[in-house]
Formats: sequence, structure tokens, C-alpha cells
Amino acid sequence: MTVIAMEGFEHGDSSNLVNPVSMSDGSMSISYGRLGGRGCRLSSGDSFDILIPNNTYSTVVIGCALHFITLGSYSSAPGNPSYSILNVYDSNSNIVIGVQFCSNDGVVKVIRRTGSVTYEWVGTDSFLFTLNNWYYMELKIVVHDTTGLIEFKINENTIVNETGLDTLYDGSYISKFSLNSSGNTHNLDDIYIDDADFLGDVRIKGFTPDSDGAHSDFTRNTGSNDYECVDEVPSTDDTDYIEADTVGNKSTFGITTGSLSTVKGIRVLNQVRKTDAGSRQARAIVRSNGTDYNGTTVNLFDNYSGECQYIWETDPDDSNAWDQTKLEAAEFGLEIVT
Repeated sequence: MTVIAMEGFEHGDSSNLVNPVSMSDGSMSISYGRLGGRGCRLSSGDSFDILIPNNTYSTVVIGCALHFITLGSYSSAPGNPSYSILNVYDSNSNIVIGVQFCSNDGVVKVIRRTGSVTYEWVGTDSFLFTLNNWYYMELKIVVHDTTGLIEFKINENTIVNETGLDTLYDGSYISKFSLNSSGNTHNLDDIYIDDADFLGDVRIKGFTPDSDGAHSDFTRNTGSNDYECVDEVPSTDDTDYIEADTVGNKSTFGITTGSLSTVKGIRVLNQVRKTDAGSRQARAIVRSNGTDYNGTTVNLFDNYSGECQYIWETDPDDSNAWDQTKLEAAEFGLEIVT
């Protein structure tokens, strides 16, 4: 089981969402999170996509907290995925599965593509949902022509569970999820994608640096501590920053998490850009128990982006779960690779 992506909207605003999350259209606003955190609001016409890295997963699970402000009073025939709160795309950009919440009959409906313009219900269930309450929805898809599976949960309770399906319409893999307003207004938060199974109702918390670490090779442009140049939410870009131009330069920082429940994984996220012509690469790093562990090397761009990130599900020092003690003893940052 591998966590492919996570998004809690704790790091920025709608202009700097981090790959693999991308704004599609509308005027999505960051705020309105649950449990005291940040989230995002989708109004009529808003949507955004969550891309599946590497595009090779035939089993994918998505979880997302959902909070309805308004909800349309439709109960569509199974042929209009524009009504879906969540649409699933295959590797050939076809909408193959959709999840719909229909307020006029109180039914949650899951549709499956069966032809070029046709869909069918693969499962429906009455579910009493109300406005202005948070629900946690999870959808699992297995893509196969005979043993496909679609399972949908709300608040960890199974609503739809259909097996032995032909879920292989055209493309062999799931390429992205699209979360949509469908003419309504609702808030979203705490999104995860996994390649195997449900994680349950999860909360994604964000932490910013509050101390300098063992590596301080980068140069700050102002202030007396490096971490004070990289601790803003959202990032202030060129207002205050650290910079370096030498291969092998590293900077790491400490964080304070406070009490935590079970930690499913962490994402180290750096907002970075290159400042001259030519190729530059960097990678996220974790320093645990005095040893540096590297994330994937990525290319940098002229504009600020969050490409320099990596997910560690467990502490790489001992392969055991993260907890408050481990996280507050570790350091997090980045390294220039080329």
C-alpha cells in the first residue's frame, strides 16, 4: 500500500496548488477547512483535477472530506457525468466512473461508462446527508474487464460495493480524479490517493519550519535565522527566501507538531524556482537520526512551484511509523542536485 498523493490546502492559495493537484476552471478559494485547518471552496463552475503520477495504477483509492453549502435538486438519468461531484478518468481521458449526490431523493449514485455516450448505475443507496455538515467520502476502483470493483464509503461506512464488473472501458489505468461543483457550492479538505486500500477518515495537517537544522548551506536574503525566510503560509516568493547555486548545497529545518494521532505518512514540500538560464534540479530531503534520506530528483522552473516534494510513509531511518517524537527530532528541507 502506497500513498500516491495528499492535499490538505495548508500550504498556499489557489494560485500555487501543488502538483499533482491543478485548478481546472472557476474561482476556487482557499479557506473553509474542517477541524480548524484550511480547505477549499468550490462554487458554481469550479473544479480541479488530481493527476495520478506515472499513470500506471489499475487500483486507486481516493478519500476526501466534503461539506455541502448548497446542493442541486436533480436526479439525473445515468448519462450525464456533469452532475457528478467526483469523476474518474482513464488513461485515454474518458470519464469512466462518477459519484453523484442527489438532494431531491436523498440518494447517492455511482455511474459507470458503458459506451461512447452511455452510462449506467452500478450502485445507489439512500443516505441522509444534510447541508453544512462534513462527510468523509472514499472511492475505490479496480480497473479490469471482468473482475473490476467499485466501492464507495461515507464516514467509513460502505454505501456502494459492486464486484465482478467490467470497469475497463478504454484506457487500462486511472489517470486523474476531477472534483467538481456541479452547479453547487461545497467545501473540500483532507484529500488522499492510495494505490491499494482505504485509509479511512484522515486529517492532513501542515507544519512550517521553526528552527534551523544541521544543514544551512543556502543564504537568506534577510533576517537572522534561515527558517524565518521560509515559514510563511502562503509562500511570499521573492519577499524573503533562501538561495544557493552550488551542487550539493542543502538546507534543513525543524518543526513542532504537538500531539498527533496515527501518522499515515508525511509530505515534505518545498516552493522553489531557478533564477538563471540552464537546467537545475533539486530534491526534497529528510534528516532522521543524523542521516539524510533523499526524495526524487526533479527539474526546477523559472516560476515558483511545488515540484520539489516527496512522500515518506514511514521514518526512513527504521521503517517504522512516524510519530510526534520522531517528527520533532527530524529535519526537513532540500538539496541542489545539478
